[in-house]
Amino acid sequence: VSKRVMVSNYHGLCRRILNMYSGRLFKFQKRIEEFNIVDDKEILKHVILTDEEKTKIINFGQSVKEGNIDNFNLLYPQYNKIILDKVSIFGYLTYNSIISLVLKIFDDNEVINSQYKSLFEYIVIDECQDTNVLGYALLKKLIGRNTKLLFFGDSLQRIYGFIGAIPNIMNMLKNDYDMEMIKLNHNYRFENNTNLLLSNNILKANKIGSYKILLDNKECSINVFNDNELSSTFEINYERFSNKSLLILGDSVSAKETIGLENKTYSKLMEENLNLKHLHNAAIGGTTLTYMYEGSNIDKEYHNNERAIDCCRVVKRLEDEDKLKDFDYVIIAYGHNDQHFKDEIEEENKKVLSLDDVHSFNNSFRYVVNTLRKHNPFIKILVLNCTYSTYDINGNSPYGNKYGYHDYRKANKEMAKELNLKHLDPWEYMKEYFDFNTKWIYYQDCVHISPIGHQKLYEFIVNK
Repeated sequence: VSKRVMVSNYHGLCRRILNMYSGRLFKFQKRIEEFNIVDDKEILKHVILTDEEKTKIINFGQSVKEGNIDNFNLLYPQYNKIILDKVSIFGYLTYNSIISLVLKIFDDNEVINSQYKSLFEYIVIDECQDTNVLGYALLKKLIGRNTKLLFFGDSLQRIYGFIGAIPNIMNMLKNDYDMEMIKLNHNYRFENNTNLLLSNNILKANKIGSYKILLDNKECSINVFNDNELSSTFEINYERFSNKSLLILGDSVSAKETIGLENKTYSKLMEENLNLKHLHNAAIGGTTLTYMYEGSNIDKEYHNNERAIDCCRVVKRLEDEDKLKDFDYVIIAYGHNDQHFKDEIEEENKKVLSLDDVHSFNNSFRYVVNTLRKHNPFIKILVLNCTYSTYDINGNSPYGNKYGYHDYRKANKEMAKELNLKHLDPWEYMKEYFDFNTKWIYYQDCVHISPIGHQKLYEFIVNK
């Protein structure tokens, strides 16, 4: 039986296939085991690549993690080309390429693919719920017209969602191959333990609430949360910030020198509590995210006050000083002073190659994020929306311009979505504590938040 049964995972099978064909088809001079195999993030440290190639590798990895099948199918041929032309010649391969290169072999060689479709009469997959888009694509290349299939999986045990396990993979495979789904309703593991059986049934039923069970004669609690409750249930994981570097880009709401709030701002709380290696607060009162190009109304106004500065210029200065590669996290928090700006939030030309292409809020945003990612493709960026401006209860611009608070709040959210950034809207969290007609709890004036507001904002940011 051992001669007719092959037991492996997806990568193990693909290593065997690569060792058999990569010398002839890819001109590899050594076995796969002799390459340095690392993840996509590490490869950027060891191989010289263009910015475009780096972006393609990042986007491919993102498509795998997100389980985005359409993007994966579009990107993996480009990814393979970079691996073969640039990465392998330095003696490196990536974990993702172990499978993606086998997909290329099957794509380019119909005879080889047909041999493997007929080789395995039966395919049995255990823990099928953890299959990602790479594994899914490989299975489709291995399953032939007469292949008999048996897949085991439990969606409640999908523990590899963070690396791209496809949420509905069991139903997808069932529909793809017209399979019968058999549900095992009897739990043999817990059949002699009524308390564990009860807890298992609670979790499988996904019943929201708190439950008491006995384990070893001790009363224990099981808490089942909905999605909204989950984010505020767990304690802050401070360890993930340990020895990391943070850059803050913003206006007076984020500036460390905010009047009356010395040592009480959210940035100061982060510096004191998160064990950061370095916090660089580049937020300056009165500044904008929008690039103050020469001739704009805000450029003239700020030049008169000798305060001509904006987020684009701050980032350009840090780039010139070769500091951008040092940051692990960035907070971008603008929108108050941008309401001075009379030009469009968006402009027709979305392509941003240099500051010469920047004449709007959104293109300023694209310039800043593209520049940050150029120097550190894996930098984590949080967009902190502008806190509520009480100049006008309807959110209109206090300066009489076309766009007001709600327009910039919407623009921040849309840019975060377009550029795949984390987004936090303080007003969504704070509005229930704010009353225009009575006292302010979280605000000390019409724009700036109070010490209590900064404490709450700090908690929101760190949890986000």
